Amino acid sequence: MSKQKDSELLYLLANNNSTKGIYFYKGKDITMNVIIQIRDVIDIIKREEEISFIEAVNKFYDSKTYKVLKDTETALWAEPSHYIADRYYEERKDN
Repeated sequence: MSKQKDSELLYLLANNNSTKGIYFYKGKDITMNVIIQIRDVIDIIKREEEISFIEAVNKFYDSKTYKVLKDTETALWAEPSHYIADRYYEERKDN
């Protein structure tokens, strides 16, 4: 999924609009779960780094952690958002 599409989904979520199923795990629509995790991790990055929402979005979207999160078979989406953020920061430390 493209950054633009994810940004649109975040916008829809923020405005309480419905979304179509995009992310599935074992046949179950988990789109809202994934989008909420993306939103929460971006909020953590924004708060920790004292940067704007757009800056946090761009940083997270460019990470390997984000790519793994979108691969629903990894089940990273089922972990707490602080765990996902920790993986993001570990990745940045390793680079």
